[in-house]
Amino acid sequence: MIVLAQCRHGLKIHTDGNPLAKIYDTGRMLLKRPGFTLTVVMTLALGIGANATIFTWIKAILLAPLPGMERPDEAGRIWGATRHNSALSTSISIILDFRDRNTACRV
Repeated sequence: MIVLAQCRHGLKIHTDGNPLAKIYDTGRMLLKRPGFTLTVVMTLALGIGANATIFTWIKAILLAPLPGMERPDEAGRIWGATRHNSALSTSISIILDFRDRNTACRV
C-alpha cells in the first residue's frame, strides 16, 4: 500500500514493504539532491576501489606462492657463523658449493 503524506518538504511517498516502490522513492530522492548523490557515489567508488586494491596486494604478497618454488614446504635457510657465533654473510658461490657437496638432504 502506498500512502502520500504531506510534510514540510512537499509530498513524500511512504511504502509498506513494497521493494519496487522503495527503489523508486530512493531514486527520486537521489535525483532531487545531486550534491548528496555525487558524494554517495564517490564514497562508494573510493571504498570499492580501495578494497579491491588492498585485497590484490594481500593476495600477491601473502597468499600467492613465491615464483620458482615448486615445493615451498621444503625450503630451508643457509647461514654462516664465525668462531664467536656472530652472523656471517653467505655468498651464492658458497650456497652452490653446499648444494653440490650435500649428501644429507635434498637441495
